[in-house]
Parts: sequence; structure tokens; C-alpha cells
Amino acid sequence: MSTEKLHPADLLSKVLPDRARDIEPGKLKSSTERLSDPAEALSLFSSFGGEGWICTASTSDIIRFSPSAPLAVGGGWPICGEAVKGKESLHLNRCDSGWELVTVSREDSNDDHDTILSSSFTAKGGGRLRYETYWGLADVAGQVELRPVGFRFVGFEPKKEG
Repeated sequence: MSTEKLHPADLLSKVLPDRARDIEPGKLKSSTERLSDPAEALSLFSSFGGEGWICTASTSDIIRFSPSAPLAVGGGWPICGEAVKGKESLHLNRCDSGWELVTVSREDSNDDHDTILSSSFTAKGGGRLRYETYWGLADVAGQVELRPVGFRFVGFEPKKEG
């Protein structure tokens, strides 16, 4: 089957007809930095700014921050977190050799195969987290499949009144 005839946006719209308004052209690019020092990882994550959340070993709470209430973690052992500032997101993860900071940037589409699907999920303890998932066509053993290629955190969904 030729990938020239397949368009991820069309396929997603058919599979998820009630989500067609959440599908748009775009792509995500990422880069990863690995760090072995917890203070450096926390400092780089904190200096990114924006809106997001972080979990540290020093508390069982999820720490939420925003431009009007910046992240104020004075140290500790970061476990995971996500932040967004405009078209750029930063994902912090603990890994075997230390920490990974993954920067994910939203870019314009080069062709009609670059497709973004926006979603939101209920977080533990309430509130909703918003994400963008980049979908693409992949050749798997001669079979063309539509697969998620990457994702990024894009903020918190505003709380509904009432």
C-alpha cells in the first residue's frame, strides 16, 4: 500500500470522528540531555520556567507551578516532571544513569502527513493535563501503520465553573 494515498489526519478523523476538531497539521521534534547530578537536573528544569508540575523524593505531593507562581524547590531528588512554555515542552525523567531532560518543540508541518492530535487526561488527585501527540505513518514488516511518534505536555486544562 502506498503511503502517498494515506493521510494520518483523515485516518484519525475516521477512527475518532468526535475528535476531528482536535486534529491539526504539525510535528514534534525532540532532543535529550542526560545528567548525573540531581541538583543540575533540578536547576535546569526549574530555569525552564513556564507552567507545569514536578515530583521530588522529598514530598509525596505533586508540585504545580506557573509563570505567576514559579517553581520553588530548594533542592532534593527530582523524580519526574513536565513543563511548557509556548511551543516548547520540557520532560524530566529519572533513569538508570541519572536524569533525562527531553525538550520537545512543536513545528509547522512540512507535508500533509504531519499530524497532531490534542488530548487531555485526568490527573491523580483531580485536574486535567493537556498533551499533543504527533502521529505518523510507519512501515512495519511491509505493512503501513499509523502510529504515535511522540508527545508533549501543553499545560493544564482550565477548571470549569460550576
